[in-house]
Amino acid sequence: EDVIGEDELAGLLGWLRSHPGQFPQVLESYMETESRDLKGVTRYAGWDIFIQFSEDEHQLKLFLSQGTNGILLADSDFKRRSQLFGLGQVDRAGQQLSAITAKREKPDTDNTQQFYTVFQGWMQSEGISLGERAER
Repeated sequence: EDVIGEDELAGLLGWLRSHPGQFPQVLESYMETESRDLKGVTRYAGWDIFIQFSEDEHQLKLFLSQGTNGILLADSDFKRRSQLFGLGQVDRAGQQLSAITAKREKPDTDNTQQFYTVFQGWMQSEGISLGERAER
């Protein structure tokens, strides 16, 4: 009952379908990307944002990276209580991610606040909104 429906995610899913992106191999491995997953790559406020949606598992995974910092969040209801949160260090070869050293841990509100702020700021800049249920 808490899982956000595809109707509520329609704007984000539409963006993913119209902006398909490729993830670096290290990120595909870290995010456990499947071939059927929708993937998009963008940049906002100095952050690289990698967006993945599994239609099979109905799970949204987001990875934000800025400099040597990387943040992973997996969420199926988008109510700021992520099921998976990882914070760690990113190595780069030029602009491309080449390694991720992160510890997956249970999320807490403080750790995810900046993450959601960046991601929601990007969504607003693209004119993407979530359905009513997610906004409650």
